[in-house]
Amino acid sequence: MIDNVAITCLLLAAKFSCESCDVVVNVDVARAMKVGATLADGKNKLGSMEVKMLTLLDKMFVSEKYFNMEQKKLNNEMKKVINDQNYIR
Repeated sequence: MIDNVAITCLLLAAKFSCESCDVVVNVDVARAMKVGATLADGKNKLGSMEVKMLTLLDKMFVSEKYFNMEQKKLNNEMKKVINDQNYIR
């Protein structure tokens, strides 16, 4: 399982960071890494792993507005705890 995650992360990172003239194709990666029983199977397996990883990443997205709102709540709670501790002393 961890191998699949690592391969998928590397594949996505390569696709994201490549220059516009470089193209990372799943069939080439499947051939190089010997993924799947056949070349077509490897290409399909990498494609489905890639889609699943992107779907999971999309579900983890948090807007900047929501992040800042939650961070402000946590900061206020921390200030309250610190004030309460200082009051007890």
